[in-house]
Amino acid sequence: MKNSGKKYLIVSATHKEIEPLAGDTAKDFFSLSDSADVLVTGVGILPTAYALTKILVQNRYELVLNVGIAGSFGTFDPLQTVEVTAESFATYGKIADGNFKSMFEAGLWDKNSFPFENGIITNKKHFPDLPSANGVTTSIVGFGAVKTENYKPDIETMEGAAFFYVCKSENFNFAAIRTISNYVNDSNWVTADAIRQLNDFIKTNFEL
Repeated sequence: MKNSGKKYLIVSATHKEIEPLAGDTAKDFFSLSDSADVLVTGVGILPTAYALTKILVQNRYELVLNVGIAGSFGTFDPLQTVEVTAESFATYGKIADGNFKSMFEAGLWDKNSFPFENGIITNKKHFPDLPSANGVTTSIVGFGAVKTENYKPDIETMEGAAFFYVCKSENFNFAAIRTISNYVNDSNWVTADAIRQLNDFIKTNFEL
């Protein structure tokens, strides 16, 4: 599909996170309505970056919307829905002398090279009624808690920074909405309820 002209692209890591909205489908890219397409990228930084870039170089959208569940570092409680306005790659770096160093601390990336600002990718706020959250993206769930003080994180995901990186690099208008499913490093998840609340928010706030 090229040049879809749809108003929204809804991006989710998994089918499960948008099943109440999109139904039971195995398709990874499909039309949800006259105004929206849906992209399911797969979990993690690499599949998100690849799948999203592939779609955005072929299509234009007024808003690219990342949706999903997230773990909280304690700022927010389970079942709260937040808008992510800053993202960082928390576990992208190297181990030196037994200590983790980010790509910036290791001198492998310039912390102010576009789209970063002091090692963080920021975004304007779209939903004033939602609390703003700082996100960190990790390839190992829970590992983000090891090295996060520089980022002042509120939530942890496995895709957020990749989504921010691609959208900002390709100059797309974008937003990220997450509903809290658990506290980081806590085994008590409320996944089903969080997904239901997330999808209710999408249905209420978008013309789909």
